[in-house]
Amino acid sequence: MRVGIVIVCHIALFRAMLSSVCGTAGFPVLQACESVDDIDTFENCNVIVLHVAKDSRGVERDVVQLRSQSPSVPIALIAPDAMAGRLQSELGAMVAAIIPESVTALDLFTSSLKMVANGYRLMPGHAATTGNRYDDAGPRRTTATAPIKTDLLSKREVAIMSRLCDGLPNKTIATELGISEGTVKVHLRTIFRKTGVNNRTQAALWGTGRR
Repeated sequence: MRVGIVIVCHIALFRAMLSSVCGTAGFPVLQACESVDDIDTFENCNVIVLHVAKDSRGVERDVVQLRSQSPSVPIALIAPDAMAGRLQSELGAMVAAIIPESVTALDLFTSSLKMVANGYRLMPGHAATTGNRYDDAGPRRTTATAPIKTDLLSKREVAIMSRLCDGLPNKTIATELGISEGTVKVHLRTIFRKTGVNNRTQAALWGTGRR
């Protein structure tokens, strides 16, 4: 899935850095704006990246405006670590992700954006979930599942991991592959062991980084 990004950040240097990181990862940056009011269009946008200043002034207004203008496009907030919990409490129902500024690893940041584009919700201290509370349509599905490129997993495990990265719950994965939900859980435990991860969030990040 090719992820188109709109970046909103009032700090010019940080805005340029975000644009560079996204561009390096192969994400087309459709616009990089100083404010929400400067966005021209949301066409082809898969994720809106909104940077939150330390004083967080106006962030609620910005989120409400974005939800009104483009209700189906997920918003990922990048915020100071100390503010993440409060923002989750106040705005968690309206945004798809809150990414702490301390997440500096390029692969982790870009994998997080891919997960958001595929319908995951990423909140500090919580396992990733699928679907967005502000979007009754539920998790968004890519038209084709991009395979995971690895020799570590079996063919069946790759199929399950690919769907996990697309944001699908176990029940849907089981239906698509013609197996039971219990079998999916057994395969997931094996995937966790082989990849050295502890939960679905870590597994999805591992897999997304290998597409």
